[in-house]
Amino acid sequence: LFFGLIKGFGTGDQNSAPPRKDAIDISMRGAEECKCGSERPYEDCCRPIHLGRRRSETPGDLLKARFSAYAYKLPEYILRSTSVESTDWVSRKDKRKWNEWKEEVQQFCDNTEPLKLEILNEKESESRNRASVVFRSGE
Repeated sequence: LFFGLIKGFGTGDQNSAPPRKDAIDISMRGAEECKCGSERPYEDCCRPIHLGRRRSETPGDLLKARFSAYAYKLPEYILRSTSVESTDWVSRKDKRKWNEWKEEVQQFCDNTEPLKLEILNEKESESRNRASVVFRSGE
C-alpha cells in the first residue's frame, strides 16, 4: 500500500497562486493517460488541477490529483494541497522551511513509484469540512 500518500492530506490552499512555470514541467504529458487511473488523458484529468486552473471537486478527485502528482514528481502541488491542519504543513512565508519540505517531498517522489490507485469508497461530512476516502494502491 502507498500509505505515505495520505499523510498530510487535505484541500490545502488550492486557490493559492498557480505554481511558477518552472515548478511543473508537464507540458509534454497532455495526451498520455493520466496516472491517477481514470483512463482519461492527463490534459483533461489532473493536469488542470496541478496547474491551479481547476479545483478538485470531491475527496476522491483530490486523492487522484495528489496520487498523480507523486507519480509525475510534482512536489509544488503536493505542498499546496496539504491541509494546514497537517503536522507536516509549513507556511510558504518561511522560505527556508518551505524549501526543505519541498526537497523532502521531491526525494520521496524520486524514490517512489506509485503504480495504481483504486478508490473503494468516499464519504464527505454534511458540513463538507471532513471526508474519508478508502483506497487501494499497489500493483
